Amino acid sequence: MRTFEEIQQAYIDELRLLQPELIEWWKNLAGLSKLSDPVPAEIANRWPTGYSGHPRVLSVFRKYYLEIDDVNQDALEAAQKPPPEKHPEELWGTNDNGDPIGYRRPLDLLILDIKTAAPDLHKLVAGIVYIPIGLNQFEEAV
Repeated sequence: MRTFEEIQQAYIDELRLLQPELIEWWKNLAGLSKLSDPVPAEIANRWPTGYSGHPRVLSVFRKYYLEIDDVNQDALEAAQKPPPEKHPEELWGTNDNGDPIGYRRPLDLLILDIKTAAPDLHKLVAGIVYIPIGLNQFEEAV
């Protein structure tokens, strides 16, 4: 299982590969000469999130969101297991609160932290204004 940092880096790498294609698609769709040009109203109404709303961006986001959710679930399950029995002398001087739970919010790793981790992708992920994740009948992310 990957660490949160490895997941975030894989997400960044995948978005960096995808970004040039998305920029070209957006410029062609909106008839722009450069990305900073104003977007025509009919395009802005159809694509209010800009090129961040492209299905491939949302697919990449979902993939890594669900992977982070799996790591979080594993950490929570591991934290709920009772610690192994130790002789009282072995426990002398240890903290009985246990190890901290390794939990990270997917939104932090995939959107909020990108501004510092990968500034070149900030505009792309800042346009993800809703989370394309739902819950099934068992309250599991899908």
